[in-house]
Amino acid sequence: MYAEANQQIFQASEVDGDEEVITARDDEDGNTDFERDSNATQMDSSGSEYEWQLICGEFEKKLEAVQKDTAVQLTAFEAMRQTLAQAEKKIESLQVLLAQKERENADLLGTIENLQLKSVEELEKQKVELMRSADENLMAAEQMYCASQAKVSQLEALVEKTYIDNTGLREQLDRALTDLNNAKSGPMDPKEFYRQLKKRLKIITEKFRMEAVDSDLTWMGEENVRYALDGFEAAAKAILADDPHLRPLAERLIVFLEERNVEMEMQTTPPEDNVTQEYPGNLDKALMDFKNEMGEEMHFVLKKFQENQSKGLYEMILKIINHLDIAEQKADNNLAKRMDHLMGMIASINGKNSDLEKIKKEIEDINVKLETLFETFDEFRHDIKVLNEEHKDESENMKSEQLKLKTTCAYVDYLSGQHMKLEKQISDVEAFCDNLKQEFCSTPMRKGAATQTVVSIAHAKDFKSDESLNVTTACSIMEKTVNMVKKNGQHAEHSAGHGTHLQIKKKGNW
Repeated sequence: MYAEANQQIFQASEVDGDEEVITARDDEDGNTDFERDSNATQMDSSGSEYEWQLICGEFEKKLEAVQKDTAVQLTAFEAMRQTLAQAEKKIESLQVLLAQKERENADLLGTIENLQLKSVEELEKQKVELMRSADENLMAAEQMYCASQAKVSQLEALVEKTYIDNTGLREQLDRALTDLNNAKSGPMDPKEFYRQLKKRLKIITEKFRMEAVDSDLTWMGEENVRYALDGFEAAAKAILADDPHLRPLAERLIVFLEERNVEMEMQTTPPEDNVTQEYPGNLDKALMDFKNEMGEEMHFVLKKFQENQSKGLYEMILKIINHLDIAEQKADNNLAKRMDHLMGMIASINGKNSDLEKIKKEIEDINVKLETLFETFDEFRHDIKVLNEEHKDESENMKSEQLKLKTTCAYVDYLSGQHMKLEKQISDVEAFCDNLKQEFCSTPMRKGAATQTVVSIAHAKDFKSDESLNVTTACSIMEKTVNMVKKNGQHAEHSAGHGTHLQIKKKGNW
């Protein structure tokens, strides 16, 4: 539309230029004819009215042609003015639309930036919170796992210790039950009796050795205590021997007695005869007494040992059974409780691990969503950039169109100025024509003089226009077009005022 309007404007300007050239040529021809007629009038002062009428007819034809050209110019000018008005309306609407789009784009850019900042801040906060909670849960799970591992190791050690204790108690119980069964079923096995007797004698020997160093027996003498202890050990060895004999005990006793006698002789120095006479009888008697005492003591010890062993064994078996039952019950209860607690801890650890897996999956999903969101933002930003470039191109095109319209408006202003000049010239010519009419009406017989006056005035009068018109041509033209020129002048004045108003409005907008 803008290109068509500009084309029409330039065509109209070309038409105006052509019409001015044609008008100038016609005026020159008219001037030439008028000069020729004036010369003829001067030569023949009583010229014919017929020639005057012919001249007027030619001028009327020329005036009609000028009127037609003026009508065409006015039509083209009106079309150009309408085109300019439509173009200005279109420009105003496009400017409003462009401003609205720019505001919308600015609002959208601000909204996008705010959304990006808010989303980034919220996502960072959520990410930090999730990472912190995940770290806390992981640390708690690790601590719980370490504690559970320590408890598991403690429980395993306790179970192993309990198993070992139970195994030892079970073995003792089996032996006690075996001994009890043997005691209840009949006499003890010789090997078992020998083993128990050896054990018992060994315990008694150790006890006697500990008592030998006791301060309560110092009054008996160290040698006597040692002799009693050695005698008991020798008797125990003889009892435990596979083939016991009395000879080692007798020899041991003889040696001891000899040592005692030597000591006593050294202390008392008794006569040798008495010693030799009393020694054999005392030795036999001492040996017999020792043998009887040792036999009675051994029988008493064995009897008491058997009674104590049976009673102690029975009581010990009952205690062992009770302790085993209590220990097994406690161990089973504690083990069941600890196993339940351990299973609960393992279940909670598994739950925490599953929660951690879920949190990891959620974090991965959030990262994927963030990536898609940022990609969407990038695409949206790219689209906005493309739209801005398109709006920029449109604004540049609109600026170029506005420049063209400014040029057109300047041309319209120029045309309005030309119309003002033409209107002034028309008013001057109209006044001059009125004067001529009055002169023609007042002195009809003085046409030759009037013609000469017109010629002289036409040569003297120089209008400030692009074309120099003679007075006779102006009179003949303006008599018929005065009213049309008035209307055209008013229309041109209105168009010029409207064009100036539009130009001022556009300058204010820019």
